[in-house]
Amino acid sequence: MACDAPVRFRSAVWSSHAERDLLTIGDCPASDIAIFKAEVIAGRWQLYDIEHDGRRIGCIVWNAEREGDEIALVINAAACMPVRGIDVTLTILDRFRALGIATGAKAIRCWTVREGMRRKLERAGAKARYVMELDIEQ
Repeated sequence: MACDAPVRFRSAVWSSHAERDLLTIGDCPASDIAIFKAEVIAGRWQLYDIEHDGRRIGCIVWNAEREGDEIALVINAAACMPVRGIDVTLTILDRFRALGIATGAKAIRCWTVREGMRRKLERAGAKARYVMELDIEQ
């Protein structure tokens, strides 16, 4: 049964597949994707392909931020096709918790403006730390 196969994460290089995945995020403008691409290609940020049952189903762009002596893992963007019987968001959080423990990170941060994602993250134990942003009309 396909849903018995685990979701796997594989380090990847920037590709048209990643760009296409990220374009499916409704609140992710092309300018953000250009930043993700530049940072991944420069090696400052990481790209993971997400795989299930031997098939690529999405990707995650992430980085580690140093704040003094502490590290936070930052999930800048994640885009993935749904997998029947698996909550991929919770699987991603579990993977990053394990990575955080292994690296001594103090936190995992997830950027989102989507209300549904905010609620899901809060149910998983995330706390909101507000950044209020005003767009400047030119």
